[in-house]
Amino acid sequence: MLQGTLKRTLIGSLLALSVGAHAQINEVHFLIPGGAGGGWDTTARGTGEVLAKSGLVKTVSYQNMSAGGGAKAIAHLIETSAQSDKTLMVNSTPIIVKSLSKELPQSFRDLTPVAAIIADYQALAVKADSPYQNWAQLLAAYEENPAKVKIAGGSARGSLDHLVAALTFKNAGADASKLRYVAYDAGGSAMAAVLAGETQAISTGFGEAMEAVKSGQMRILGVTSDKRLPGAEQIPTFSEQNNPTVFANWRGYFASPTISPEKSAEFAALLKQMYDKPEWEVVRSRNSWTNLYQSGPEFTAFLDGQEQQIGGLMRELGFIKYPSLSPCRRAQARRSCWSQEMNITKERLGGLLFLLLSLAYGYYATEIPGYPGDEYEPFTASTLPYALAGIGALLSLLLVLFPGGEPLRREEGDWHRVFILLGLMVIYGLGLTWFGFVLSTIAFLSVGIRVLGEPSLRYGLMISVPFSIGFWALLTKGLNVYLEPGRLFTLLGF
Repeated sequence: MLQGTLKRTLIGSLLALSVGAHAQINEVHFLIPGGAGGGWDTTARGTGEVLAKSGLVKTVSYQNMSAGGGAKAIAHLIETSAQSDKTLMVNSTPIIVKSLSKELPQSFRDLTPVAAIIADYQALAVKADSPYQNWAQLLAAYEENPAKVKIAGGSARGSLDHLVAALTFKNAGADASKLRYVAYDAGGSAMAAVLAGETQAISTGFGEAMEAVKSGQMRILGVTSDKRLPGAEQIPTFSEQNNPTVFANWRGYFASPTISPEKSAEFAALLKQMYDKPEWEVVRSRNSWTNLYQSGPEFTAFLDGQEQQIGGLMRELGFIKYPSLSPCRRAQARRSCWSQEMNITKERLGGLLFLLLSLAYGYYATEIPGYPGDEYEPFTASTLPYALAGIGALLSLLLVLFPGGEPLRREEGDWHRVFILLGLMVIYGLGLTWFGFVLSTIAFLSVGIRVLGEPSLRYGLMISVPFSIGFWALLTKGLNVYLEPGRLFTLLGF
């Protein structure tokens, strides 16, 4: 899926150069994964307003589909892709957060990224009379006692408000896992908690924080932009305070997964042209948006980078438990990732040991003496050993090449079982000489089953006795393979 997305965006960006100002789109249908009045709704309707008033398109329509945190709208766009060549779905950073946490069954790779158009940076703010005059003072208090620095946010734990605050402290060298994030049901409630002294700071969108600054209630300690923002030149960035945190909550548009590269390029060019219209500046300033145009491979690379950044932080904070969605693991050509995914698992270790045993067994099978005329017989004394050695080697290779399971770790306590089983193999070989096939095999299987975790000896015997006798009968009676009874029985006269 990643390769397909890159291919579409690369072709789309090249086509955009030729489409340029000649994009001819007369109709745009905006699919909005949230309800009326939210950030996605405001972005889509603001974009549509500019496109219509500026005359860039003739017809603009909207469809709100708010269910499943955006999953319903994404599924709808995928399922109706053949009829959705005029549809743009608005989305933002939560598509990455929710796909990582498995709240969304899809990700941005299931769609065609068209372009990002705006960004809303995050800010850490305190009340105007707070003792923390700057970011360095808040950080010092946190490093002295993290429990005394509570950060409010208008969304749940694991949301952007929480993650960006944690990222800011982490990038300053502090332990982000100790961050005390207090979740409120809305930004207004979180702001009220800071003003009431319930928490020491708030993590929120820059635009929302600026409204409180203009009213004299709050002071912003830092913003996650790479440079000071227009109209807010007095607000410092974290970057200029020796903190490399740069994070944009982007908003942009996606098309259906089957849209043609030409059509995707036309949409991207259309959104680019919108920036030059005076109507856009009216809408942008009204909503305190920051321009952030990215399309084609640039947009896809930005999404990949943000996924890596957010994913690593979410794993560190314990919000996701599965391995990183690295480019290697996402690659459809698994061969290119072989060297990075060669983890030692229980199955792979067992496969290596069994391969060694099979090769050794096959080697010693070559020493089985033959008889005159054996070359004309379908079965000889060497037939079954050769077959068992070959099957064992094949199964072992399959375990080594295509293993499952978790990495084998020293602390799991499984290593002692490995060495016990190796010792059992040696004892089994000696036992065959003295006690014969049936008794040695029964003993080996019974003890081996016990070592692997079965506490009942009776259960082990119920498995090992029928198997050993049945296999002995197959060899001796069915295939006429001679098995020595063992030296002990020979000495006793049996």
